[in-house]
Amino acid sequence: MPLRSARQAEFLHHEVPGIYIPKHVRQKLANLPPEDASKYGVEVAQNLLAEAQPLIGGAYIMPPASAPDLAGDVLEAISLPAGG
Repeated sequence: MPLRSARQAEFLHHEVPGIYIPKHVRQKLANLPPEDASKYGVEVAQNLLAEAQPLIGGAYIMPPASAPDLAGDVLEAISLPAGG
């Protein structure tokens, strides 16, 4: 899920069991203007997906209901195998 705000990141980190969002990510989101926070959230999700790609068989991308286009933005970070 691409993060959209510092508030969302803090909520997920502190209130949802099993979700860990590094402090440096939460701090950067807190210091960004709202219009840049979702761009950074997409960047973080892209980097995570790109790094995990060799280790995983798939990923579930869950965009916010109010911004479904963010899923496509996240997927731009991966390269698909030929024919895939």
